[in-house]
Amino acid sequence: MFALFRNRRGSDRQAPLALDEQLPRFDAVVRRHAVVEVPLETAYDAVMSADLTESGPLVTLLNSLRFLPGWIRAIVRGTDPPEIDDRLTLGDLPTEGVWVRLAESPGNEVVFGAIGQVWKPDIEWVTIDADDFRTFDRPGYAKIAATVSLRPYGEDRSLVTYEARTAGTDARATRIFLRYWTVVEPFAGYIMARALRKMKAVAESTF
Repeated sequence: MFALFRNRRGSDRQAPLALDEQLPRFDAVVRRHAVVEVPLETAYDAVMSADLTESGPLVTLLNSLRFLPGWIRAIVRGTDPPEIDDRLTLGDLPTEGVWVRLAESPGNEVVFGAIGQVWKPDIEWVTIDADDFRTFDRPGYAKIAATVSLRPYGEDRSLVTYEARTAGTDARATRIFLRYWTVVEPFAGYIMARALRKMKAVAESTF
């Protein structure tokens, strides 16, 4: 269960999200929620183990389109095409690489993120260590931090929230990203909703 503490007026409220520590200020955000008919422990196990590449054909297509420029370039140059992951779970995310696990409160929240010039047809990602994410300030990039967090919802049910935030590292990057965001926001929300549906299905099938 989430840790609770009392504010100055004596009322209970939940502890801050680990996401707030990783990216407290942001330029764009998407949030999606799902009620899962299982207790927290079961729901969290599903969150960490669900294969998100199995979130539906459109999600598979949208994810594959990210690699299309690399495939075209490889064909033109006669080089090896980029590999497309055939499995993706939050539990498998490393702490160093492109998409990395930034923080985790087992049973309650997992935070992950990446840094890149996401508006480019062939995205330029930055290889990072999780410990360097918060302090990264190189101009010209967007920082993406996302969380899947859980809290009790009635008896033996859980509310699962998927939130993704993005912030530009300077004013120009922010302007470019926000123009790009007007196009991709609906697709980002759809992918997140499908991911939650997959987590919900995995959790409820094992309880």
